[in-house]
Amino acid sequence: MGGGTIKGPIQLTPAAQAGAPFSLKGQLETRDVEMAALLATASGASPLSGRLEASTTLSAKAANLGALADAVQTQSKFTVQDAVVRGIDLAKAVQTVGLNRGGETRLDTLAGQVNTQGRAAQLVNLVASSGVLSATGNVNISPAKALPAWSAAGRTAAVVYHLCTFTVPLWQHYSNTDSTYPR
Repeated sequence: MGGGTIKGPIQLTPAAQAGAPFSLKGQLETRDVEMAALLATASGASPLSGRLEASTTLSAKAANLGALADAVQTQSKFTVQDAVVRGIDLAKAVQTVGLNRGGETRLDTLAGQVNTQGRAAQLVNLVASSGVLSATGNVNISPAKALPAWSAAGRTAAVVYHLCTFTVPLWQHYSNTDSTYPR
């Protein structure tokens, strides 16, 4: 997947009796996955490139299988090596007080943690740096992903949210105890 691997056990436990919840648990290790391949749109464009390294823990309990997707909780610690954010040149945006749009920003550092619950997400301990510019912070994303895409915070949060939640659909399609997705 994206030239790298996502490996780890995922366990789906059926309800023990009628009315009891289904449960899902897993731990995934993401290594050397190219972000551009994961985030490419129908036009082929990707808002972020770089090599993703992440450790993800996921869990969910729900009354039926269909409800597991909305109940899943994840915690992912990540770094993106050689990250490039497309669609904004942060140095020019700072120089023009946000009037400049477009371009790209090479990041020396992009790291943090993403916690999800259902379709909502929290990005915590975010660190992004590019030359003399650096940013740290936390971002909450509603289930509707309502951050404005044109803002730097919205663009960065959306990129990070997508890079860490792409693992959630995987367990919907694969349910073995060693979910390995090869290069």
